[in-house]
Amino acid sequence: MDGATNVNPSNAPHVLTSREEKKVERSIAKEATVAEKQVAQVGKTLKSAEKDEGKAEKATQKAQRAREKAVKQEHRSAQALTDAQHKHDLAVADEKKAANDLSVCNSRTTCRPSRTHQSPPINRILASSRCRWLLQMCQRLLQEAHQTVEGRRTELEQVQRKKDSGDVARAERLRQAQRGTASGAAQTESNNM
Repeated sequence: MDGATNVNPSNAPHVLTSREEKKVERSIAKEATVAEKQVAQVGKTLKSAEKDEGKAEKATQKAQRAREKAVKQEHRSAQALTDAQHKHDLAVADEKKAANDLSVCNSRTTCRPSRTHQSPPINRILASSRCRWLLQMCQRLLQEAHQTVEGRRTELEQVQRKKDSGDVARAERLRQAQRGTASGAAQTESNNM
């Protein structure tokens, strides 16, 4: 009996057949595909969250412009109210003076025409409070969108790291499988000689 043919099977490395090697390669390729799909899905989710963030940003800007417009309108209304109040005060003073003049001329009757004071339209005042509320809602939505985007970015980074480490592990397993096949073929040739 030759010592070269009498090899201890427990110490010898397992040699993969070409069928087993192809099976390992398919398994590794499948794992890589699954990891790539996960990265793509998280990327899509991130893109969607970024779109939502952009929409929230635009809504916030729109609400800010509406608020600024309402504030300007409120200032114009306040100025108009001040002017109207001043005109009203002048008219009341003129009325009192005319009433005094009339009472001097005609002591029997005092003529006092009725005055109706118009307040500024309540819609203008309410519009500014609605704009403030809308702006606050948009800012809250924008903040939530920022948080969602950051969460999606973190998730994408984690999945990407997991995929990268999986790629390294799969490549190492493939190298080992290929080395096992090559060393098995070399051992088979040495045994045949």
